[in-house]
Amino acid sequence: MSAEAVGAGTVLTGAIALPWATYRLNDGPTRSLHADHLSLGLIAMAVLALAVCVVQIFWRRRSMAWTAVIVGGGATVLAVVEALRRISDANSIALAATGSTTTSYAYGGGLTLLGAVGLVCGGFVGLSRSNDI
Repeated sequence: MSAEAVGAGTVLTGAIALPWATYRLNDGPTRSLHADHLSLGLIAMAVLALAVCVVQIFWRRRSMAWTAVIVGGGATVLAVVEALRRISDANSIALAATGSTTTSYAYGGGLTLLGAVGLVCGGFVGLSRSNDI
């Protein structure tokens, strides 16, 4: 349950505050791209996962662990899609510009993806420890 809470918190932080891709045009300042409209799905999944963690404190059932696995799987897919979209957007901006440009992934996408995978793993651990059939 604690792995699920940490994973959900990491997904929530990554979706709200962390940069996902960076680009720099013509030796100017480096600009960051944060998550956009797909991050609403990530935020909803993280809040649902946190609610599942709170429910599991009082009512530990296999259905709650399966919910964590399913929500974590959905968050994993959305995190990969969002990371690819953000680097694609950064590359498109760089291609449209003239002169020297650089793009790179930022730590937000990777950290969010790691949190989503942690959520899935925590759900599977919860399934193995559940006394409910």
